[in-house]
Amino acid sequence: MQVLPHHVREAETESRLVSQLRRYPRPLRKRVRKAAMAHAALADLAFTFPMALFAIASAARGREATARARALVLNGAPLRALAHELDLALWLRRLPPEALAKHVPMLPTDAGFTRQIVNYMPGEAKNIGRWLAIMDVSVHAHSRAFALWIAKHMRGVECPTSPDGVALLAAFAWHSDRPTSDAGRWISKPWRAALSLQGAASAASEWINVLQFACHKPAALVAACPPRDNTVGVYHFHRLEWGDDIVAEGQRMNNCLGTYVSDLLAGNQVWSIRCGSRTIADLEIEFQDGSFAMPRLVQLLGASNDPAPDAVWQAAYSWLACWTLCSAPVEVKDQPCVIDRDRWNRTWQPYWHAKGRGRVFPVDSSALDGTWLSNRSSLLWELTRLSRAG
Repeated sequence: MQVLPHHVREAETESRLVSQLRRYPRPLRKRVRKAAMAHAALADLAFTFPMALFAIASAARGREATARARALVLNGAPLRALAHELDLALWLRRLPPEALAKHVPMLPTDAGFTRQIVNYMPGEAKNIGRWLAIMDVSVHAHSRAFALWIAKHMRGVECPTSPDGVALLAAFAWHSDRPTSDAGRWISKPWRAALSLQGAASAASEWINVLQFACHKPAALVAACPPRDNTVGVYHFHRLEWGDDIVAEGQRMNNCLGTYVSDLLAGNQVWSIRCGSRTIADLEIEFQDGSFAMPRLVQLLGASNDPAPDAVWQAAYSWLACWTLCSAPVEVKDQPCVIDRDRWNRTWQPYWHAKGRGRVFPVDSSALDGTWLSNRSSLLWELTRLSRAG
């Protein structure tokens, strides 16, 4: 057998290494190349454990752990010891460079979890990086059981570009198990393992919408003059207060009152029409800026948005006629949606205590605008529209 000259063998090895390093996603290459060129043993990781090489190159586990990991590699320690030091599941060594992403995941390393999770890994390397980010978020924002549930329901599905929607879904699932917590008590349809991904995302979106009442400052009332007696015949008109009052009414009547934050901030009011202990219908009124605060009927609907009976309409018009004109024009303008810092911290403190400060919901609410929570719904709805891969 012909033995190649030493300088030829070195050139071939360097060429193989260069080709292998080019397989890493472009944003990672510079750091990975610098680490690989520092020592031949580190360069070998590009072939035997690409994820570990990137973890060392990016100091993903901190400087001290990275230094110990480098020492293990240079001393010829087995890959199992290196994986343990970097807190990497050993099965990740099989991932090709193309499967890596900017974030180094920290997944459970026990055999039970590994045995199940590998069955759900995407077949195409280009999807694995996003999938790993989603698994990582699922474990730490909820639990390994939730991560396996997500993996099962996302099998064969094109992974979303961001794991933020899954993180929000995980927080929803966590609070579903704690219905007496400040955030959990607003959940009307709790997460359970039997739900579909679409069903869970829809329930979580509903939760996020009603949480706006829990976390935002209440809307100020228009300086109007309602009737002193809010009873017309057998019907009583009750104004729904910001928060629990209006959310509970929406759940009881199976309508979308839980999403009415913007309506109330625009100066509108919602009144419940009751007959004894029964709620018959909900009525929304609005006021015009510069008017004398005579309310205008926006809508009047029964349970599940069914048409209200004629007798209720008749009572509603009689009640509206009892409002008194103000002595001067009133100002009606859209109020800004403002997060209440104390309410925000009180709502998320148990979750932060369990899962880490700032997990999913930022600690500094002053940096968030009033639409931050409502915009989260789009991340959840993205999960309901995931297309099948391939």
